[in-house]
Amino acid sequence: MSDSEFNLFQWLHDAAEREPDPSRLVWEDTRMRWSLIEQQARRLAGGLSKIGVREGDRVAVMLPNIPPFLVAEFASLLLGSIVVPVHVNTRSEELGYLLDDSEAKVLISWSGYRDVIDDALQQTESLRHRIEIDAGEGALDFAA
Repeated sequence: MSDSEFNLFQWLHDAAEREPDPSRLVWEDTRMRWSLIEQQARRLAGGLSKIGVREGDRVAVMLPNIPPFLVAEFASLLLGSIVVPVHVNTRSEELGYLLDDSEAKVLISWSGYRDVIDDALQQTESLRHRIEIDAGEGALDFAA
């Protein structure tokens, strides 16, 4: 594979095959295999595809440094969509501008940011879907 054909999802796939030991990825008291992250990323990519995310579309990710952040990033890479990372302390005015300016179709976040996101949504026309961890009303559930 040439450098121009390599992407981070391919790296994940190769790491999952090469390293069955879960000691490389640790979250709190849980040790995870790269293959689990790959499996979850493929599942999320399928869900994103079903709601219309295509190559070149923007997917905003507003998550702290937790495993679902990796899943969202790798799922987007698998689809060829563009990841728009959003800092978790972003205020609603900034978030609204960022979502609109980036033309993000989807925002993946945690339900704890709902108030900020609800205010920001009034400032954007491009966003079509919200996916949340512990989803509330108006959002698709990340686990589903």
